Amino acid sequence: MGIESTYEIHQNAYIKLILHASKHKTSAVNGVLLGRISGDSAVVEIVESVPLFHSQIGVLPPLEIALIMLDNKKFETLSKEGKDRSPVMQLYTKDASRSWKLVGSDGSSRLKIKQPSANVILLDYISSGKWKDIIDFDDHLDDISKDWVNTELFN
Repeated sequence: MGIESTYEIHQNAYIKLILHASKHKTSAVNGVLLGRISGDSAVVEIVESVPLFHSQIGVLPPLEIALIMLDNKKFETLSKEGKDRSPVMQLYTKDASRSWKLVGSDGSSRLKIKQPSANVILLDYISSGKWKDIIDFDDHLDDISKDWVNTELFN
């Protein structure tokens, strides 16, 4: 079997995921993680996240549209950029046998937050109601003027 990958998620990608889940507390949410493999190592850097849906009605056609639109976008955050690095989310990967596996379910901690201050900043964003500002692709389909990739969220 090959080398097991370790996953590092950048602060803004991590915060966006949690804010999306916080906005839609009673719904399952999903999105896309964008990243790269760092050099020759087995570290996958997750540098961007894009919130997609919070409803479960007819997801496939809008998902295809969202993925095509994402493929056409150029993300500047894909270029390179201590404390508690424990994420408050779970990452699942799909292996060659097509089954989903929780990353780190074997007891290892293979999902880390790249910037140690992410949970402190996340707490501040949640307590200040910043989660209300997150826009997903579902919201964009309701009003196409809404920025579903959230380019201004951290400005």
